[in-house]
Parts: sequence; structure tokens; C-alpha cells
Amino acid sequence: MYISLDGPRNSFDSENCNNCLKVAQAFAPIFNTRIIHRSYNLGCNLGVVSALDWFFSQVEFGVVIEDDCDPAEDLFSYFQRFKEDKEIFQEINVSIATGHNPFVRMHQDSVSRFTLIGAWATWAEVWQKIRLDYFKIKMPKTKNLLNEKRRFRETVFWWVNSTRGKLGQVDTWDGIFSEQAWSYGLKSLIPMNNLVTNLGFRQDGTHTKNSTDTNLVQFNDDEYLSLHIDDLLVKYYYRINIFHSVTPLLRLLTESFIFLRPKHFETQLKNDQMKRNTLP
Repeated sequence: MYISLDGPRNSFDSENCNNCLKVAQAFAPIFNTRIIHRSYNLGCNLGVVSALDWFFSQVEFGVVIEDDCDPAEDLFSYFQRFKEDKEIFQEINVSIATGHNPFVRMHQDSVSRFTLIGAWATWAEVWQKIRLDYFKIKMPKTKNLLNEKRRFRETVFWWVNSTRGKLGQVDTWDGIFSEQAWSYGLKSLIPMNNLVTNLGFRQDGTHTKNSTDTNLVQFNDDEYLSLHIDDLLVKYYYRINIFHSVTPLLRLLTESFIFLRPKHFETQLKNDQMKRNTLP
């Protein structure tokens, strides 16, 4: 088990970070546990990328679970089946499995062009492909390397989401991850039943402070029969509509005069490798 702990942002975080380290160390007698422990804060973008670089340099295949996610009992058996059927899934370009089904329950497992994080699994070679030129600013594209098309509003939505992360306008890693995976045409397996519960909707959450929010959505059962899983995700989960052809671009432009300067993210990640503590 590999655990990566980011450092505190302030004195309040310091106590919580120390408590997290104690919890992580308590698993050492049960699992072969390795822990990254930092006295400084990398944030939600570099902290996760650093952890994934480290993790997938140690394993050939791995399961990634974020700190605010509670896995169901059969999550790992689901990932194990995915691993065992690697050749079958590779034939349809399914390289990632997610434990999160935002619709809670569907009639069968589904294949999607979207990558849902929280609890997911893949191979080191897949992460290394996604990681290539991770922070490079690119032009928006409506076609990926497999010549698969997406609508203009989706292109703008994901390109702006990714670019804002690369510019440091927002401290998140997942928008870049999703855009990179789509650019290669990588697909994700979504389970029939939701296998992970997100507990991060609370006042002290980093980005999800409203305790009444949820990452589970309701939809009309009739639509399931007529719409593909990706259409359901666009409509109900990501809520991408016609206005996303313009509004994300306006947001990016209004923020750019502040954030449009080199971030040197790769240099920061190299410095992190030298500064962080790895336990035991």
C-alpha cells in the first residue's frame, strides 16, 4: 500500500496532517506500507501528479483512491477482474477502470470516453502515456488520435478546464488528466453499481464545501434506454450545455492576465523528489 501525504497549508492543517500520518502509520503492521510525508504543501495539482509518478514507478498495475473516498467491499475484486481481462479490454481501447458510477446503478458495466476519478485503476504504461507533455499548453481539438470527434462545446469545456490547471488558475489535476486521456482515445470502464462513496462534501473540503452537494445524479430511466452513457454524463454529470461554447473561454481570458506566466511545474516536481520524506 502506497500513501502520499501532502503538507500543511497553514497551522490548522498542520495538526490534521500529523493525525493523517499517524493513521497511515497504523497500517504498517498490516500491509507492506510505504508513505510519502511532506512538511510543505504541493497542492491538489502537483501533489497528486507527484504521487502518481511515484506510485506507478513502483507497480505495474495499481488502484488509486483519493483521501475523501470510501470504497465498497467489492471494489477491489472489480479492479482485479479488470486486470485479469487486460487483453480483452485493450482490444476496445479500455485502459482505465473507475469505481465511480454517478448514476448509482445501471443495467450493465459501460464503456465511456470520460475518466471518472475518486477510485480508479490502470497500468503504469497508461499513466506514463497520459503523463507525456502533461503541463504543455496545447491548442483545442475536436478530434483525438483515433480520429474520434466530440462536439465543440465539449472541446471548449475540457480544453479550458485543462488549460486553467496548466496555468495555475485552478489547483486541480483531473481536468488535465481527462483531456490527456481523451486525446489518446483511451476509454474507461464504468461499473454497473457505484463502488465508491465521496465523503468530501463538507465545510472543510478543499473544493467541495457544500455538505448538501453530491457527485451522484438522478435521471429518467427512459433516457437510459435511448442515450449512451457519455450523453448521460454530458447532460447530468458534467452539465455541458450550449453556453459552454463561450463562457469557459471568457473565464479563461479574464484570468489570463494574472496567471499567464511560466509555472515550472516539472521543476517543482523534481524538487519535491529531493525534499520529501519516504517512510519507512
